[in-house]
Amino acid sequence: MIENSAEIRKKISLIYNGITQELFTVGTSQIKVDISNHQISIFAKHRKVPILAKLGVVNPAMREQVDHEITKIYKQALTEQMESEFGIRIQTIFRDFDPGSETALTHIILD
Repeated sequence: MIENSAEIRKKISLIYNGITQELFTVGTSQIKVDISNHQISIFAKHRKVPILAKLGVVNPAMREQVDHEITKIYKQALTEQMESEFGIRIQTIFRDFDPGSETALTHIILD
């Protein structure tokens, strides 16, 4: 079980934003974390990455594939860092990203 406190939510935000910065060299512009009943939800508004936006115009199918691969990388990094930082076990992570609005919703289910 993970405590639902401002301090924990802040740490989760920093982990998430750190992964974003590592992958894209820019962080999120907005992030909100909710914790309840062995679940964590992260709503994030990402800053636009120009090359990905252009890829979406030139080759939408390729952009979709790239987004899928980025999601896999995000989930792996988030699992490793969250389990290490908080000593928890993650059962699964669901993540969806909308390239049009640059918004992501990540839902973590804890063991």
